[in-house]
Amino acid sequence: MRRFKRVVAIALCAAMAASTVVTKPVSVDAAAKIKLSKTKVTLDKGKTLTLTLKKGKKKITKKITWSTTNKKVVTVTKAGKITAKKKGTATIKVKYNKKTYSCKVTVTDKKGDAAAAAAKKKAAEDAAKQAEEDAAKKVAAENQAAADKVIAAINAIGTVTVDSEKAINDAKTAYNALTEDQKKLVTNYATLTAAETALAAAKNQAAAKTVIDAINSLGTITEQSEAAIQAARKAYDALTEDQKKLVTNLSTLTDSETELVRQKGFIFERDVTIEYGFKDKYIEFTLKKDEKTGEYDPDEIADLRDQGCTVDEESGTVTKNQRCETAKYTFKKLPSTLDDIKQFFANPEKNDTSDIRVAGADPNYGGFNAMAATICAACTFTGGANPSDPFLSNDPVRQMFEYINGPAESMNIYKGDMDNSILSMKEALKISPNIYKSYFNGSSPANNYTPSEPYVLEMYKGPYFIDEKWTITGKRPTTYMILVKSSGSDAERYIDVYYSTKEKRWFSYQTQFRHIIANDFKPVEEEL
Repeated sequence: MRRFKRVVAIALCAAMAASTVVTKPVSVDAAAKIKLSKTKVTLDKGKTLTLTLKKGKKKITKKITWSTTNKKVVTVTKAGKITAKKKGTATIKVKYNKKTYSCKVTVTDKKGDAAAAAAKKKAAEDAAKQAEEDAAKKVAAENQAAADKVIAAINAIGTVTVDSEKAINDAKTAYNALTEDQKKLVTNYATLTAAETALAAAKNQAAAKTVIDAINSLGTITEQSEAAIQAARKAYDALTEDQKKLVTNLSTLTDSETELVRQKGFIFERDVTIEYGFKDKYIEFTLKKDEKTGEYDPDEIADLRDQGCTVDEESGTVTKNQRCETAKYTFKKLPSTLDDIKQFFANPEKNDTSDIRVAGADPNYGGFNAMAATICAACTFTGGANPSDPFLSNDPVRQMFEYINGPAESMNIYKGDMDNSILSMKEALKISPNIYKSYFNGSSPANNYTPSEPYVLEMYKGPYFIDEKWTITGKRPTTYMILVKSSGSDAERYIDVYYSTKEKRWFSYQTQFRHIIANDFKPVEEEL
């Protein structure tokens, strides 16, 4: 093995020696390889590039042939200049000495690609826009169709009456069910709101008319009208404030209510019947002598004789047969308020301007109303307990007595007199709550002074009158004495009455009412 290696080594050395001897120098170009300047290239459309075939550093320009596999993509000149024509790929070949060298060319189209991308994008955008428009048109059509239904429903309402409520409500419900966009398409919505307003007005007017008709049906007011008046008032109170404003005849209702109160209350013309007449009265009394002179007053004797009396100057006995005017008052109901008492004086009394001192004069029945009003006023007193106001300063009976006394300042009732009278009346009521009704017929201790109904009050005008010098005007004998008998008292009670020419009515004279309310009534047990 070692011998074989040695033989080989000797042989190689011999060969190398031989080679060194016979080889001649060779040039670099002769040994260089032939290459194409580029074997792979990418050009944008329209761009050019020149390929070269080199042998080493030397260009080969002769006896070469250039070709392209796709002239539409890339072309090549005889000089190797290639031009990118169209996006794609092609191979440029060059043939030399029966050998072919190739360069793969890829043509791009950046501008075209961008335009295509833009076109594609635009196409996509246009398609999306068209789809959006189509969807919008579809929605718009649907919205318009929905709005048109509501528009038609509103137009169908027509002239608004109370019967239009369902149609209006249906149209309103349909409108409220729309979307906001659909609502914008309802071009006649103002018609709906106007219809709602008109409906409210129609309903208000209808409600008011029901009350108006109820009021108009009341007619002439009597006590029997109460149920109808109450029904009309209840119907009115049930209205809204706007509806109430439409009741044009409300004053008729209030007037009817006022009249009903009056009808149910005391009405002098309806509730009082007066029968006038006469009664003969024999008068006898004894004069009192003057304490200083011990004699009878000559002026008083002269005055009594002027009145038709017979006077015995020695004994002082005065006698007279007198025809007296009488008045019988029958009450269906008794007055209970100051306004009721005022009715006694609303009209002149019978023959109340006659002067019975004048020969042949008519009877004078004036002044009886003052007495009747005084007794009725006393009957209103209830005497309720009030420790903080023992004199009942606000009791209506005070105002009644003041009114009966009249407007003359000299006739005013002093507070002290009225306070004492209130205390006297309170004590009198302890005998019986009906004590002041003892002036009416039928009252007696046995029935606790409860009078018969209707209430009858009989009075007569006394045979005495106060001379004209004591009257308010001093011009005529206008003051008389009115007498009445109470079943709770032994003696007759009286008040003096006077006629005011200024007021043209009769009044109670000064504190004469106190004769009527004086507390000398007998308790029931004493009467029995």
